[in-house]
Amino acid sequence: MSIENLVVNGGFETGDLTGWAFLNTIVTPTQSHSGIYSARFASGTVQAFISQTVPANPGESYQFFGSFAKFTAQPSPIIQIQLQYLDAGNNVIGTGLDFIIAYDTLPTVVDDNWNEIYQTSTAAPAGTTQAQLTITKPPSALNTPFIFIDDVALLRADATNGAPGPTGPTGATGPTGATGPTGATGPTGVTGPTGATGPTGVTGPTGATGPTGVTGPTGATGPTGVTGPTGPTGPTGATGPTGVTGPTGATGPTGATGPIGATGPTGATGPIGATGPAGVTGPTGATGPTGPTGPTGATGPTGVTGPTGPTGPAGETVTEISASASNTTGEVIAVVLGGTPVSLPNEQSLNGITVDGTDTEFTVPETGRYYIAYNVNITASLLLGTRILINGNPNTASTLNPVLTASSFSNDFITPLTAGDTITLELFGLLGAATLQTGAGANLTIIRLE
Repeated sequence: MSIENLVVNGGFETGDLTGWAFLNTIVTPTQSHSGIYSARFASGTVQAFISQTVPANPGESYQFFGSFAKFTAQPSPIIQIQLQYLDAGNNVIGTGLDFIIAYDTLPTVVDDNWNEIYQTSTAAPAGTTQAQLTITKPPSALNTPFIFIDDVALLRADATNGAPGPTGPTGATGPTGATGPTGATGPTGVTGPTGATGPTGVTGPTGATGPTGVTGPTGATGPTGVTGPTGPTGPTGATGPTGVTGPTGATGPTGATGPIGATGPTGATGPIGATGPAGVTGPTGATGPTGPTGPTGATGPTGVTGPTGPTGPAGETVTEISASASNTTGEVIAVVLGGTPVSLPNEQSLNGITVDGTDTEFTVPETGRYYIAYNVNITASLLLGTRILINGNPNTASTLNPVLTASSFSNDFITPLTAGDTITLELFGLLGAATLQTGAGANLTIIRLE
């Protein structure tokens, strides 16, 4: 099998971004997964990406490899890895890969930790002449750390299976076993007419070589000598590296908590006896020796509560209310100018947040500050917009309304919400049909921050 890496300068060892289109990205020697250099996305809220177009052929699949890490302990942002197939006119005719590295999942590079990402694309459709690989950090309302990228590869193999790891070294050849003795050759008889084949006689000793006579018929083959013992087996060669681990299956739902048992009744308190009247006080006698300590008297009433101390620092916020939902079926959406909601019935993961029967309207259960992000990918570039509706009203910070046609939309923002508020993803600004891509067609994420 021959394997070809289509990406130019995937390790950035030229010291610059030769071969790449880019935004808010530099090459740096401060950190690397291998070699000396790596690419680094800008920190903060700005968008950053690197992109490269490579040759491709219909029917071929490709394997993506890349190493990713962040610079500080701040949560890492969402990172999108996308492979789109183009025709000779540079039109997008299909998507082979659309993978999201989830929020706050990258390790800190100062500990020399990297996430190695391996993904296999779908086959390129008819008419494909090239493929465009893009790695993006979308614009974000959150302040994000530097993101490092290294050892980017896009492999094309001449078989349908994934590319194997490198072959381990060949083990040493064991010694050849000893050759058994050769049986003695019998003397050549006078050539006569060929008679019936008799039983093979015992092999006699080899006679002296006489002059070569007329070639007679081939004599019967003598028995094969005893095979010598097999030599010891050489040591086994080193095992090649383990292939790529497949994705982890989805976690099953948590079982319901059983009911708490009833508390037993408290026993009745016995009655307190009546206190007798105090006697007349007699004259004070001489002080006698100190008697034994009497029993402890009854506890006095509780004193007035002191003022409340200053509030301690807030503990770490734990996100308990969240939701994620997708549309992976390649649905065709009839978009109207005023807007059409996007149904998100697939891969729903809801924690406290509920969704209506149409899978379009999500309701938050508590008041707080919420992080909201969405992605929409359609099969053809169209002049339309995307936005989030809160209680049916467009949210300005969420709205994407490009002046040119596009096939991929993503945005995120932070906003305060009140318990009972509803959230809807919507397409608008077009009177026509928009077809979502199969797989990563549309996704909505909602996380309560505090």
